[in-house]
Amino acid sequence: MQMHPQMQQHHQHQPGMQHQGMMERIDASIQCPPRFLALTNTHIPQRSNMVQQSKVPLGGIVRPLANVTMDNDDADADDDLDATEVDVVQPTAAGIVRCKQCRTYINAFVTWLDQGRRWRCNICAQMNETPSAYFCHLDPNTGERRDKMERPELCKSVVEYVAPSEYMVRPPQPPSYLFVLDVSANSARSGMLQAAADGIRKCLDGLQEGGTQGKRTQVGFLTFDSAVHYFSLKSSLSSPQMMVVPDLQGLFVPAPDDLLVNLHDSRHVVDHLLDNLGSMFANNTHSPNMGSAMGPALKAAYTVMKHVGGKMLVFQSCLPTLGGAAGALAPGSPREMSIQRVCGTPDEMNVLNTSTSWYRDTGIEFSKAQICVDMFLFPTSYIDAANIGALPNVTGGTLSTFVAFDPNVDSKPLQAKLQQIINCTTAFESVMRIRCSKGMRVSNFYGHFYIRGKDLLSLPNCNAHSSFGFDLIHEDATQPLQHQYLTIQSALLYTSANAERRIRVCTQAVPVTAILQEYLGGIQCEPVVTLLAKQAVSVGLRSGLEVARNRLQGTCTDVVKCCAQANLNLDEGQFLPTNLQLLPLYTLSLIKNVCLRGGTDVHPDERVQAMHSVTGMWVDDLVSYVHPTLYSLTSEEITKVNLSVDSLNSTGVFVLQCGPQDELVLWIGRAVEDGVLQALFGVEMDRAAVDAAPVAPYIQLLEDAAADGSNNNVWLEHMDAILSGSGKDKKIVTIREGVDEWLEGRLYWSLVEDRAGFAGAGMCSYAEFVQMVKGAAVAGHAAHMPMGMGMAPPAVPGAGPPRYNTMGMGAAAGAPPPPANFAAVPPTGPPPPAGMSTMNRGTMPPPPAAPSASYGAPPPPPPPGSYGAQPPPPPMSGGPGGATNMNMPPPPPHSGGYGQPPPPPRY
Repeated sequence: MQMHPQMQQHHQHQPGMQHQGMMERIDASIQCPPRFLALTNTHIPQRSNMVQQSKVPLGGIVRPLANVTMDNDDADADDDLDATEVDVVQPTAAGIVRCKQCRTYINAFVTWLDQGRRWRCNICAQMNETPSAYFCHLDPNTGERRDKMERPELCKSVVEYVAPSEYMVRPPQPPSYLFVLDVSANSARSGMLQAAADGIRKCLDGLQEGGTQGKRTQVGFLTFDSAVHYFSLKSSLSSPQMMVVPDLQGLFVPAPDDLLVNLHDSRHVVDHLLDNLGSMFANNTHSPNMGSAMGPALKAAYTVMKHVGGKMLVFQSCLPTLGGAAGALAPGSPREMSIQRVCGTPDEMNVLNTSTSWYRDTGIEFSKAQICVDMFLFPTSYIDAANIGALPNVTGGTLSTFVAFDPNVDSKPLQAKLQQIINCTTAFESVMRIRCSKGMRVSNFYGHFYIRGKDLLSLPNCNAHSSFGFDLIHEDATQPLQHQYLTIQSALLYTSANAERRIRVCTQAVPVTAILQEYLGGIQCEPVVTLLAKQAVSVGLRSGLEVARNRLQGTCTDVVKCCAQANLNLDEGQFLPTNLQLLPLYTLSLIKNVCLRGGTDVHPDERVQAMHSVTGMWVDDLVSYVHPTLYSLTSEEITKVNLSVDSLNSTGVFVLQCGPQDELVLWIGRAVEDGVLQALFGVEMDRAAVDAAPVAPYIQLLEDAAADGSNNNVWLEHMDAILSGSGKDKKIVTIREGVDEWLEGRLYWSLVEDRAGFAGAGMCSYAEFVQMVKGAAVAGHAAHMPMGMGMAPPAVPGAGPPRYNTMGMGAAAGAPPPPANFAAVPPTGPPPPAGMSTMNRGTMPPPPAAPSASYGAPPPPPPPGSYGAQPPPPPMSGGPGGATNMNMPPPPPHSGGYGQPPPPPRY
């Protein structure tokens, strides 16, 4: 894209860009490492009408505790900038220098005046006196302090202060972990309880290796079924003592001083409990029909750790039904029975939101006591994740779901998730605030937290993976900004695991522009999509999923329209600048994602999990989640292919990498030769072995052998290349073409370049969606074009998504850009799988039948005229292959649930 002539004007020549007649001295070379802060634009619009005109959300995503290992893999990234450790500023006689009016922390972008005796705040423009202990003369040539390079807070964008005592409400508390485990028959017989115990033990080993942290760490255990079980772990005991409290109404805490103990002193007792936990409840006859006392167990756990705070990890396998007002959710309630009826209708948002205030109110109570809840769900039937998920949403925790837990494939992902939560760098007792320069303000926050007042995020725990989105708006829509640069500063006050009170400060100065072309040219597509996704979840929960999908499509259309009217001097055939070419693809991928997709085939618990994940995801993770990567594997190479059924070949083997989730999908064609299988997986694997049983257990054996150093093969080498060595912790779902039909239907959900089975944008292939958005933008009637009107989108003869076969990594490298001229793109790619008619090329199979509240059996057909009944979709024109018959029967849903087929019955 050529630079527009007006872009060459310097900021200081734009009207209204100087503050109070003074030139701002900003060192633009000081940049925030991209792992900490991602803004939707490299420029801030001077006037609010520029945002309204472009329709691009203005804001960003901040990840305050990102570590060096989270560097951007993009080869074009500034490795030196993103690979540096954060400098620590020790306390001095001057204390921590802050603005006396807005409390902004001193940073590299303030203006020094009066020979260094005063400084002007770059957030509120307040003049502040420099403390005598902090004074330094200015360089007469540059106007900067002579000691600038000796003070990290004046030459770096991200620093960390060691906070003095005035930043402490109480002495730093020891890191505390309380494990609350469901020990009902489901948990014990599924293998979940033993897998959790094994994973916890490995994580405790990592905590003890943490030096000072390991000697201060406290742990405790509670279990529950229809009663609550406490465990005394006093160091003088040789084995733990279990105390059972069956009275859920008059619940009390016995031996309160022995339930949360020092890990270093009581490790032998803790190990004894973990070694025997699985066998201790192996014969438990307590079934879900007898009720689950998770609510009372949470209250008991709160009583145990409210004096110290920390992390509470809850493992739950069924709907909590006991405890009365304490979180009981009745089985067979109208909410549960309405699932089949409301899925795919505007009323679906009712089962995606909480139906009781108990969980949110309890979460707020936990947050005030500095307790974070991480929830692990192991459902085999409806578990009401919408209500239960309110606890981690409010306390800064995570929600992880393992449907129909199978220890053969789920144990390692579960243990990897535990390690990620427990052994990563964690901030305890933390709060965060985001400030920005006068004239702008933060209007909304996205993430998992509780807001105190207007803008203080309460975070009982915050770790290296915690990220938070925010919207920026102009304070006065009628007045332009009076700055050359806008400053954004986030400050996280927390207690480290080593008992230090610290403040992580991240400050970024962003240039302000009055030129629309420059603003459009500075849009960063991946952060924009990330912020749009978080906004769409909020809109979907508040107004309905269809409204959220319409808003996404409308935003994409408005951006295309704005670019068409902005005279950007695009190359011939282009309708979007280079930085926005992937916006239609990512928008369509988000619309078709489990989080927002239409239809009746998404279980509410699954959608709640997806919404929770999207709300807390960082940029790279979200982009790879909504637009996964499909690889074609041979013994010699790995090749990226398009997310389309055209890319699948019955003679090939393909792997779908589903973003940050602990899952890989392995698709094996029905006509793969034995030589290909043996080259990939080893001499013991052939077509007969594939037909006889799923491949995942065999792959697990290969990985175990490789871990012992006794085996190596091409499959593991490929996984190391794809996953950077983390493949051993991924769950592998094996799909055999034509055999695992239900799972194969789920795979098609990820093929976002093909048509889906729900109205609106779901009926469009990628090529058709681009043409529809482009046509609507040119016509200028995007606001009057409702989706889902029952008409198929216009067919594009000869159109097809582009093909790419590179291994380039990075946020945008894995996704194909839209072709410059769709009409000129011939249908290319490998032939369709054997047995698949060419009439169906470029289209997705029909979705499975509507979900049932039970995971154990296919749902019965809905009665005629009910909300759950869907009329057969009308025939619609296909993609490159011509017409497609959409009236063929859908594949039957596999009994077991929404995530994967269940293991065989165990009792």
